[in-house]
Amino acid sequence: VRRELMSGGYIRETKDKRQKLPAPRKPLRFLSDTGREILVGRGNAENDQLTFHTARRTDLWFHVQKLPGSHVVLSQMEGAADEESIRQAAILAATYSASGGGKTAVDYTLIKNVKKPAGARPGRVVFTDYTTLIVEPDGTLAEQLKA
Repeated sequence: VRRELMSGGYIRETKDKRQKLPAPRKPLRFLSDTGREILVGRGNAENDQLTFHTARRTDLWFHVQKLPGSHVVLSQMEGAADEESIRQAAILAATYSASGGGKTAVDYTLIKNVKKPAGARPGRVVFTDYTTLIVEPDGTLAEQLKA
């Protein structure tokens, strides 16, 4: 958290040279029921890394509507994703967000439609050409799909 606050410009970097920065975390990895890889970022820096460096332009990107939450990427390396994998990725986006439960709107689009505004802090994006799904967070589904 401290590293993210420093890189985002919220706090100043300390001069203690003995302090080592922790290794960057990898996104959570899930497999849909049809075998598609779903990656979930945790935190602003990890979301940026996942969205702009790890994911391919043809992958699908998910995020809850109008709330802070994880960036979720559904792989489309094997071709167009099926409806069940899209639904499961949307549920994971709702589960790893600040939605608080209940019905949650999740937007999804191709990665190529997700952009980072100039000078924006880590985790901030704008996106176009999206579709919205209404899903409910489900922690048990997340446990079932963990790879």
